Amino acid sequence: MKFHFPARNRIIAGLCRGVIVAEARMRSGSLITCERAMEEGRDVFAIPGNILDGHSDGCHHLIQEGAKLISSGQDVLAEFEF
Repeated sequence: MKFHFPARNRIIAGLCRGVIVAEARMRSGSLITCERAMEEGRDVFAIPGNILDGHSDGCHHLIQEGAKLISSGQDVLAEFEF
């Protein structure tokens, strides 16, 4: 049920240490989760993708807004000092 999505997104953002987005269009619900995570001081990571097909436009937007660009799991581990 769509009306549960805002609460779900807030809970996910509150429980996590960081959010990773691998692919998202500009109207993706993932972006709402990332906005909540950023508001709560959580790390947000985005994987850039093809600039021509639109499937990663949301990730590119997140990177422009301050999300950390990652290209491997090692990038996340390094950020969390594992």
